[in-house]
Amino acid sequence: MKNLFLLSLLVVCLNKSFSQSLPDYESITLEEMADYKVAEPTATQAANYILSVPYDKKNDDRVASVKFLFKWMSGTPDYNFNLDKLASKLIHENSELLVIFMACMAKYCTENQSSAKDVKAVELNALKLLLTYCENEKNKIKMTKTLMQLSDAAKKGELEKEL
Repeated sequence: MKNLFLLSLLVVCLNKSFSQSLPDYESITLEEMADYKVAEPTATQAANYILSVPYDKKNDDRVASVKFLFKWMSGTPDYNFNLDKLASKLIHENSELLVIFMACMAKYCTENQSSAKDVKAVELNALKLLLTYCENEKNKIKMTKTLMQLSDAAKKGELEKEL
C-alpha cells in the first residue's frame, strides 16, 4: 500500500514538472524600452505556448498568452512585425489565423535574431510555422483555399515563389 502511494505521488510530481507553466503576465512591466528586451524570453514562451495548443478561445492560458504577446509585439523596438498582402489575404479568409501568424512571426524573430530584420525571411519562416500548425488536425484550424495552395507549394519546395 505504501509503495502504491509513493508511486502515485511520483506520477503526480512528474506530471507537474513536465507540464508547461506560464509566467504571471500581469506582473511583467512593459512601459520603458528596456522592459521589452527583458521580456523577450517571455514573449518567446508565449508564442511557443500559443503554437503548442489547439485553437480555443476558451483556453484562459492561451488568451493570456495572446494578450501579452500582442502587447509585447506592439511595443518592442527590436523587431518590426508587418502583415503583407499574403498575410492579409490569409487573415481575411480565416480571422483565427491572425493570432497564430503573429505568434509565428514573434517566435521566428526572437529565435533567429540574426535574420529578424530580413522581412522576406521572417515572412517565409513564419508562414512555414503557420502551415505546420494548421496542417495538424488537432489544432482545429480550417484549411482555406489559400492555405491548401501554400501547403502544396511548401511540399513541392516552392513556397518562396508564392510570396
